[in-house]
Amino acid sequence: KLKNPDHIIFTHVGKFFEFFHEDADVLHQTCSTPYMKGEVAHTGIPQTVFLSVQEKLKNAGHDKISIIYYRI
Repeated sequence: KLKNPDHIIFTHVGKFFEFFHEDADVLHQTCSTPYMKGEVAHTGIPQTVFLSVQEKLKNAGHDKISIIYYRI
């Protein structure tokens, strides 16, 4: 995130994408995703809606994304 602060970081875990801090705020505001409980802003989406969320972000001016894959 430090190298690309303008990117939305999609953290792929299992069958979901998770978002933290500023990225969670963007997803919450742009796509109405609910926040998850915790001490930091955190939200997520199932991978099945990836393309529609990506399109909503792009239409809102957030056209740069990076994906981090975690194997579990």
